[in-house]
Amino acid sequence: DTLSFTLTQPLSAVTNAQIVWEATWLRGFLSNPYRTVTVVLPDGRPSVAEENHPAERYRHVGALRLAHRLTSSTTVQLHLRAYADNWRIGAIDPWLIVFQDLGADVLLRLRYRYYAQSASYFCGSPAHLAGQYRTADPKMCAFDSHLAGASLRIRLWPLHAFGALRWLSEGAIDVGYDLLV
Repeated sequence: DTLSFTLTQPLSAVTNAQIVWEATWLRGFLSNPYRTVTVVLPDGRPSVAEENHPAERYRHVGALRLAHRLTSSTTVQLHLRAYADNWRIGAIDPWLIVFQDLGADVLLRLRYRYYAQSASYFCGSPAHLAGQYRTADPKMCAFDSHLAGASLRIRLWPLHAFGALRWLSEGAIDVGYDLLV
């Protein structure tokens, strides 16, 4: 079940703001049956067991977006997303995106994103006591990452003048590169 709320508000002729809040309730089998975890049995021996996550997860996401047109050909967007759930995972995710028109048919997009996350309360290796919640999923543990990227969108509308290629004129070619570290 998901409940969402979005409010978009023009702040001026060149600036928009958006606020998003979302709550999600997940119930049922939420583990990966193909992922195994090393566990320490009560007698101290290591063993291998299936991943075992809690059967319920409640999560909240809040996000803010601010878009501002600097010039007739340049737009900047700032995004900030925050996440929290009852598995004690918390995350923060700020973005900066710049769109630059390079003429009537070419759009350049530059972006940078940082992501930082805390660990779930059952993340750890090796998990102690068979039967408790355990995971080998790196997405359940603390980590951070950086993403930087650039892309070009080339609009194909000039092809409408060429009969055999007219069907392509509503499309675009996107070429991009993203580096995630």
